[in-house]
Amino acid sequence: MDQLPSENGRLSAFPVTVQTSEKFDAADYGTLLRSFDFVAIRANGVTTSNLMTDATLNCAESDAALPANPVRSSKYQGFVVLDLPLDTTSIGYVPFSDQGGWEWKIGGIA
Repeated sequence: MDQLPSENGRLSAFPVTVQTSEKFDAADYGTLLRSFDFVAIRANGVTTSNLMTDATLNCAESDAALPANPVRSSKYQGFVVLDLPLDTTSIGYVPFSDQGGWEWKIGGIA
């Protein structure tokens, strides 16, 4: 299948490694690092969600997503694919659970 075009500006695939501890309880986290857990902070300060699009689900890297049901004491490698606006300056991880989150400055993508 041909790659679908970006809906927001540009597809970006980020390699990730996740290691769970022996105390990890999947019930507290749900899925790990899915595209819908991220937001883009744009140059104008506007936060954009909906970074999971048909294009992110159908690109080659999406086949290497982290598993939907991680288990304790395991290590996973894969990709998070985001459909980012061209003027994105940071991406934020805002998980569904109340386990906190992070923000990474990435500079402009364009």
